Amino acid sequence: MQAIRTLSRLFHHASILHTSRPVPTSNFVGIRVASYPYELYVHPTLKSAKGPALSFLNTPVHGRGLNEMAVIGWVLDENHEKLSPSNVEINPIFEELLHDVLKDHVHESIAVVYGAAKQVEGYLNVNDSRVFVTYGRVADPEDLLGVVRLEGGKPIPNSYERSPTHRMVSSNGLLQLEEDMHAFLLQRLKKVGIS
Repeated sequence: MQAIRTLSRLFHHASILHTSRPVPTSNFVGIRVASYPYELYVHPTLKSAKGPALSFLNTPVHGRGLNEMAVIGWVLDENHEKLSPSNVEINPIFEELLHDVLKDHVHESIAVVYGAAKQVEGYLNVNDSRVFVTYGRVADPEDLLGVVRLEGGKPIPNSYERSPTHRMVSSNGLLQLEEDMHAFLLQRLKKVGIS
């Protein structure tokens, strides 16, 4: 049964990576969310959409809008400075893309490389950075992005496994990655956001 679920997720994942359907947005630049540590923008949407689109990308592409994979989710009310589970609907396509980026690059993360050198073997937790977790402690389940396998004090490439308990938005706000991982995510978003 687990193998069937895994295959189903892989086929679903492969199909969303080739999607280039734009989410309609207005032609002007997004509104910066000042309360977030990295650049984060709210984009007004047409009436048919769920609400203002939330993205790390600033401008819609060629007036067509943002690619659906570049939309983190939709803000359901006027309070885009205080994002919470009650006012954000997460885009599952973005969430899949996020974990794909983590699988491809988490072994390059400075925090993961440091943690691997200390722990040496086993599995190292990859935590959401919206809440600081001291080394050796376990993050709350909603703040655990996943785990990466270690051998000889080094993270194994492509061994990242996603945690099913992670929440993109919690009472502590929107997901936050370490600076280097956020840069890898932005690189991927810029590729898919302009298709």
